[in-house]
Amino acid sequence: MCDNLATTKEHVPPKCLFPEKKDLKDISLDLRKGLIKVPSCVDHNCKKSGDDEYLLNVLSMTIQTGKYGLLNFESKVMRSWSRKDRISKLKEKLISTARAVKIKDSESEDIFEALELTVDRDRLKEVLRCCALGLYYYEFGKRYKGSVHSTPLFSPIPDKNWIEQQGQMEDYYFNKFKNIKRKGDNPEIFQYAFYQDTFNNMLVVLMWFYEGCKAISFFR
Repeated sequence: MCDNLATTKEHVPPKCLFPEKKDLKDISLDLRKGLIKVPSCVDHNCKKSGDDEYLLNVLSMTIQTGKYGLLNFESKVMRSWSRKDRISKLKEKLISTARAVKIKDSESEDIFEALELTVDRDRLKEVLRCCALGLYYYEFGKRYKGSVHSTPLFSPIPDKNWIEQQGQMEDYYFNKFKNIKRKGDNPEIFQYAFYQDTFNNMLVVLMWFYEGCKAISFFR
């Protein structure tokens, strides 16, 4: 992703997203098998660790997360919040924006209480962009030198017009990805698929985190 000498390996997506064996009820289960790694410089790999933790925190708390996202929140995230370091400051920043809301289930129509948090979408988009670039290198064996735009579909902007536009985009691309085989050795944690959009003349990668949290990136 940069011109510096690559002397380390970087996990794509971040390794911290994958549950550790000590947190699993079934210790024979391995959710860290076949993790994707790509070349990286030391400076880039170390500097993005804070962003990796931010992604873990947000994904594990979002309403669309799956059972292993919740597991990570109850174990790894809660442990990190109890420490007195930069991660505990992350907790303070997130929780300070919390407000109680009521949400209606679109299928059962049941109403339940939840917390709404304000997230740093620019930070999310950047760490997702890095994931997309890493996947591109892993798939095609070369760096992508054009622009990449990433959107976290699990963190909508509370704007009616934007939500409507995102819904149209999701309907269009989810239909395109419907028959494309997803890749990833730990499907409950992470999967991805590429699609060549010939109509719009761009490559698209759709990423699934914890089964229900989706993000899409466009290579222009």
